[in-house]
Amino acid sequence: MPTNGPTGHSETLTLGVNNSGDTILYASSGKYLYLTTNNGDTWIEIDGYNGSLGSGFTNAEILTLAAKDSFLYAGTNGEGIFLSINNDTNWVSVNNGLTNLLIWDIAISDSFLFAATWGGVFRSTNNGAEWVAINNGLTDTTTSALVISSNGYLFAGVWQTGGIFRSTDNGNNWMRFGYPPIYSVYDLTFSNKNLFVSTNYGVFRSNDDGENWIDINNGLPNSQVTCLAVNDTIVYAGTSNDGVYYCLNGFDWINGNTGEPLFVHALVNSKTYLFAGVAGVPGPGVWRRPLSEMVTSVENRYKQGLGDFYLEQNYPNPFNPYTTISFNLSKNSFVTLRVFDCLGQLMTTLVSEELPAGNYSQQWNGDNFSSGLYFYTLQAGSFSETKKMLYLK
Repeated sequence: MPTNGPTGHSETLTLGVNNSGDTILYASSGKYLYLTTNNGDTWIEIDGYNGSLGSGFTNAEILTLAAKDSFLYAGTNGEGIFLSINNDTNWVSVNNGLTNLLIWDIAISDSFLFAATWGGVFRSTNNGAEWVAINNGLTDTTTSALVISSNGYLFAGVWQTGGIFRSTDNGNNWMRFGYPPIYSVYDLTFSNKNLFVSTNYGVFRSNDDGENWIDINNGLPNSQVTCLAVNDTIVYAGTSNDGVYYCLNGFDWINGNTGEPLFVHALVNSKTYLFAGVAGVPGPGVWRRPLSEMVTSVENRYKQGLGDFYLEQNYPNPFNPYTTISFNLSKNSFVTLRVFDCLGQLMTTLVSEELPAGNYSQQWNGDNFSSGLYFYTLQAGSFSETKKMLYLK
C-alpha cells in the first residue's frame, strides 16, 4: 500500500535512529528529502532546499542515503555529499578530497565512512570532513555499490567492466572476484554469511566472501534487479518493472506483489514493514507491506519444499570449468560434499560442516583438474548419494 508521501518518485530510502532511540525512515524524491517516524503515515521535509544553492543543500538528484546515530548523509549526482546532524535543515557540503562528485553509494563502519563514486572508492575517518582515494587494485573505478560484511571485509561492485572487488584492510588494497564476470552492479547485501548482488541480469550469490558465484534467478522475472534488502535470512529484491520478490537465502523467489507491479528503486525494512521507493504508475512515492505477511508465506513455502534429503544433478553438465551442485537437508546434519575421480581418489572436499535444514548450492572450479568423468558424494547423517559429472576443457 502507498504511504502518505513523499510526492514524486522515491530514488533512495534508509533507516536511522535518533538520540531517543526512535526509528526514522528517510526518503528522497529528486533533490528533496523527507523523514517519517510513524511508518509513513506523515512525512516532514528536512532538506532546507529553497530554490537556491545558497540554502546549503543541493540542486542535484539524490542517489544514496546513509544514517548513523545523529548523522545523515546524502550522496548526489554531481554535487558530492551533504551532511545533516540531528535532522537539522542546515546542511553542509563534505567534499574535501573527493575528486569525483557523482556518489552512487555510502557505507558506514564503526571507524570509517566509505563512498562509491564514478571515480573510485573514497574513505573518511572524520565523518566526511576529509576524504582519501582508496583504489589500489581497482581495475575499474565506476564503483556503484558498497557493503561491509560482519567480519569487516569491504566489497565494491563496479558498473562498466563488471566484477566484485574485496578489501580486507578497509580499502587499502583490492582484489577482484567473480566468475563469470558480474556486470552492471546495482546493490550488494549480506544475509546469513551469504553475499548477494543485484544486476541488470538478475541476482547472484556467494557463500565464500565473493570468491565464487552462482546465479539464483529461479522464479524471478526477466527484469533488472535494482535493489536488495534483508530480514534475517529472507532476501527481498526490487525490480525495474515487476515489483518485489523475496526468498529464503536465494532459492525459489516468490512474487511479493499484491497489486499492480511497481518500478522499485529502493528497499529497506524496519521491524514491522518492508518499504519500497517506487516510480511511475500506479503511483510514485514510498509503499509498504507488513513483513509478517511475507515471512509467513516464505516459511510455509520453505517447509513444504523440504521433504527428504536429496542431491541434485550438477549444472551445467558437462561443464568448463565451473559447475554448481545443489542439495536439500530435511533436518540439521553434519554434511560432507566430496569430489572423486573415476578411480575413486578424493580430489577435493567442498563442504564439511554442521548445517541447518534447508536448500544449499556449492560451486566447484575444475580449472586445476584434468578433463574427464568425476563423481560427487553427499553424506548427511545416515543419508548418502553419489552422482556423475563430466568436465570438458
